[in-house]
Amino acid sequence: MRAPVRADGERVLSFDQAHANAVAQLNAPKGKVNHLTVRQAMELYVEFKRSQGQSVADVMSRGTAHILPTLGDLVVSELTAEELRRWLAAMASSRAQVRPKRGEVQYRPEPEGDEAIRKRRATANRVLTML
Repeated sequence: MRAPVRADGERVLSFDQAHANAVAQLNAPKGKVNHLTVRQAMELYVEFKRSQGQSVADVMSRGTAHILPTLGDLVVSELTAEELRRWLAAMASSRAQVRPKRGEVQYRPEPEGDEAIRKRRATANRVLTML
């Protein structure tokens, strides 16, 4: 089991440090708020996971297939719960992708039956945790 990472005030924040940082950003003048896109946030997340020695293959694969095409250019601070719910529902009801061959996106057949639909929803929820 990996030892817990200690807060250093820069790359890793304690709860109190993160809270103070969030409050400061909310109280900052509107022109100075960082307009971080989902794409930029994903890049930072992948960079962080790499710096921790963690695998990034799954995050990159799922992010490229499911998150970035729809949400990549949206500003994180402007995303609403309703937009995320619609995105999640659309992904859960869409056909599952298989690994692309020669760069072409390929899909599995439509899910049939309760178990196939449950699996598709579980996959969509797994992708949501990466966002």
